[in-house]
Amino acid sequence: MSVVTLQAEINGYKGQAVNLLAAVDAGDPGAADGTGLVIVSQELPLGHREPGAMMTSNDPRAPARDLLFDESMIAAAIDLYFRADSTGMIELLSPVQRFNPGGAVQVRGVAATGTRYELNPEITNGQIAVLALMYAANRSMSVADTSEFADEMAEMYFTI
Repeated sequence: MSVVTLQAEINGYKGQAVNLLAAVDAGDPGAADGTGLVIVSQELPLGHREPGAMMTSNDPRAPARDLLFDESMIAAAIDLYFRADSTGMIELLSPVQRFNPGGAVQVRGVAATGTRYELNPEITNGQIAVLALMYAANRSMSVADTSEFADEMAEMYFTI
């Protein structure tokens, strides 16, 4: 099992800024895809960067980020969160359960273009951080899939 470590440092919403740590099962290279299970484990001090972690932030000035999580990504992150929640593919450990975003998001309608969501004005930085982690986990799985495909293509090329 290949585990990708993720962090999300979020500010600008309700409450104190947060820095959450999570891991996603991305699978083994050359094996079947990982499960995609995301485990959000703990809150870290602001500004702390876990070695090897992919850092997501909504602050465009954050110097140590790998992914800028902006508001255009929130709807996709919500979709990813609800899909993972309904299939048991996200787990918030007890130190971070208060950051569960489920109660802060309401469905306002479904159209051909997708589900329309409304965020509670009281949504916290921690709840947005969980959504950002879901978005980053999905990106990391996509990168792992692309890398695996490239390896397979290279292997096919060398057998010709």
